[in-house]
Amino acid sequence: MAGKGKPKAQAKPTKAGRRVPIKTFHIEAIVSAVKASDMAPTWEDIRDIGERAFGHCWTRQALERHDAIKEAYLARQSKSGASKSAPSKDPAIDLLEQRIALQAAELERLRMTIGELNDLFVRYQYNAHARGISPAELEASLPIVPKRRSHG
Repeated sequence: MAGKGKPKAQAKPTKAGRRVPIKTFHIEAIVSAVKASDMAPTWEDIRDIGERAFGHCWTRQALERHDAIKEAYLARQSKSGASKSAPSKDPAIDLLEQRIALQAAELERLRMTIGELNDLFVRYQYNAHARGISPAELEASLPIVPKRRSHG
């Protein structure tokens, strides 16, 4: 029975066949594009956004692993689903619900950023201690950089 049936879809080639990790700036750009989308995007659309913006096509699973991308996708899906249902009687309520959803997403993004910065601080603190840098050296003010004057 070999050779029968539908051929498997080929994976899109990556740059030089290497894995590209999804960094914070990738996530932020993809989330912004999903939020700015007029329609509810599919995971294939989100993959295409990443490919157009960064020249790499990540898998749906890789993209979905990042909470910010997944939340933007789900928020966009629920927003499009909510628009198909009967709107409330008062448009002000719809507007306020939309603002609440956006602020909740922003709050979650900021909490994630704070967590990342806390992790970074702990790493810096450990490395400073491991290299014998004293707290006084760490608290020293930055040197003043002389400003260049333009001649013209």
